[in-house]
This record gives sequence, C-alpha cells and structure tokens, in this order.
Amino acid sequence: MARPKGENTLRKHFKLTEETARILTERSKAENMNESEYIRYLLLNQTEN
Repeated sequence: MARPKGENTLRKHFKLTEETARILTERSKAENMNESEYIRYLLLNQTEN
C-alpha cells in the first residue's frame, strides 16, 4: 500500500522512520492541522526539562 504524499515528504525532509511519519500524520489530522502546523504546535507546547 502506498503511503500518502504528505507522509513521504515528511520522511524525506525530516529523515523520520516510517512509523514516526505515520504517527505524526495521524495525530496532525486528529488535531485538524497539517503536519507542519502540528510540528510547530508540539515545539511551542513542549515542557521545559
């Protein structure tokens, strides 16, 4: 089964594993954001360690 175009682009640009790209795509859709918006959202909302 072919991966969605967005998932392939994410894997190439960010050098993600197949599983990570799939999860990122699923979660961004669940949040009604595209993948780039979701990455920014995660970065802005990560807790300080």
